[in-house]
Amino acid sequence: MLSMERFSSTRFLSLSILVPVRAVLVGSGALGLALILASVQGVSAQNADTQDITPPPAVAPPSPPQPVPGLSVPSANANDKPIPPGGVRVTTRVPDPGKWDRVPSAPNTPRTFNCKALACPDASRVIITTLRSPTRNPDPQALEKYAKVDFPKLIRAQSAAQDVLSDGANKMDTLSSGVARLKDHPAIVNETKFTAGKKIIFINTAIIFAGPIMLRFSAMSPNRELARKSVGEFVAAAEISEGPPLPVTSGVQPVPVPLTPSKPEPSQTPKTQSPPNTPQSL
Repeated sequence: MLSMERFSSTRFLSLSILVPVRAVLVGSGALGLALILASVQGVSAQNADTQDITPPPAVAPPSPPQPVPGLSVPSANANDKPIPPGGVRVTTRVPDPGKWDRVPSAPNTPRTFNCKALACPDASRVIITTLRSPTRNPDPQALEKYAKVDFPKLIRAQSAAQDVLSDGANKMDTLSSGVARLKDHPAIVNETKFTAGKKIIFINTAIIFAGPIMLRFSAMSPNRELARKSVGEFVAAAEISEGPPLPVTSGVQPVPVPLTPSKPEPSQTPKTQSPPNTPQSL
C-alpha cells in the first residue's frame, strides 16, 4: 500500500504551488498577461523535451541532488535510441508554439510555460515536473485513497498555513480530486481553488504514474475553464514510451540434501555376545 511517507515526492509537488500562483495573481488584471510575461523575453525556442529515465543501478556512485536520479536530457536524435529495460521515455511538447512561451530553466528542473499576451482569454501558466515514483505499479485502492483523502489533506494543511501567514486573507480549497487513466497509465486529477483576498486562481493538476516516474502537469488561471483546457492540452501533447520489462531474476535455489539414514554413535553400537561355552567331552 502507498503511504504518505512514500509519497514524499508528491508532497513536495503539492507544496510548490504558491510561487507560480503568485505570479499568475500579479498578472490577472486587465491585460495583466504582459506583466507575468515581461520576465520571459528571449525565451527558448525549444518546444519539445525528451527525457530518458532509467532504473538506478544496484550500486550507484554519489551524484548531485536532482529531481529524478538517473534523469538525462538526450540529444536531438534521442528517439532513435532504444529504451533500456525498465526505463521510460517522456517527451513533453508545447501544444501550440504560437500560443505558449517557455520560461528558461536549468536542466532537470520544472518546465514553465506562459500563455502569450492576447492568445488566451486570461492569464494562464502550465508547469511540468518529473519526479521519481514511489512504486512502478500503484495499488488501485491505495491510489484512490491518496487522491480522495491524503492529497486533499495536504491541501488543507497548506491552506491552514496560508491562513495563519496571511491573517485569513489566503486559503486553498479542493474542488474535486480522484483517479483517472491518462496516457494509458494510472493518474490522479485534482482541482483546487486558491483565494488571495478578492482574487481567485484555479489550479488543475494531473499526476501520471508511468513506470519509475511521476509526471505532473499543473495549469493555473483565474479562468476556471482555461485552467482545465490548458492542462488537458499539455497532457494530450505528451508522449510516454516504456522500454522492455526488467529481466526476472529468480532467487538462489537451495541445493537439496539427500536424506540418508543416521548411523548410531560408536558408543551406542551394541556389543555382540559370544555364545556360551559348551562343556567339552572328556
